[in-house]
Amino acid sequence: MSSQLRRAIRDAAVALGIFFLVLVLGSAAAWLAMSVLGLPAWASSLMVQLTFICASLTMARFLTGGCRGLGLILRTSGLFHASLASIVVAVVLVWAISLVPQEGARGLPELVGDPLLLAILTLLVAPPCEEMFFRGLLQGYIMGREHRRLSMVLPAILFSAVHAIPFRSAGVAMLSAILVGALALGLIAGYFRAANGSLLHAVLAHFWFNVVGYIAMMI
Repeated sequence: MSSQLRRAIRDAAVALGIFFLVLVLGSAAAWLAMSVLGLPAWASSLMVQLTFICASLTMARFLTGGCRGLGLILRTSGLFHASLASIVVAVVLVWAISLVPQEGARGLPELVGDPLLLAILTLLVAPPCEEMFFRGLLQGYIMGREHRRLSMVLPAILFSAVHAIPFRSAGVAMLSAILVGALALGLIAGYFRAANGSLLHAVLAHFWFNVVGYIAMMI
């Protein structure tokens, strides 16, 4: 085994450790919100999102060298392409998911009843918080270790895997479609994050992807 491969495996293991640590912290925060404080389901989701962003900002100093390593730099070149790629792929995937038999949808998690609150969570909260963790902290760490391709692929896989938690009761076909969609978004966001060095591209790609999904949900 080459030294480069050993280093890649070691750095991937560190990224996985960070992922599971933050996932445990987020799950604990969600449990506290629902079981102890008696808050509604949307509040537990918000706690998970806040855990993503707080953990990223806290760990960035040690793992990515600070905010710049997280991709917190303003760079506008490529924003249009990131948005266009996300919208096109999202539309194709929404169409594909619409072909999935609806029998499997009975296990989907209950949606927020208030469309405005749902829009806030999916369009304004999730994109920056999730991208800060997956494309900011995790991808930033792996990129800093000089594993460009791994930095795009591994966070995308983990991002997709996280979506299995709220949709675990869905039918196999529906769950598979959701995971494929999350993986596609992760790869798009990861590519533009790596290509431009800015987290803004990933956040914008995530935003437009969710916009398409939200519109389809409302229709």
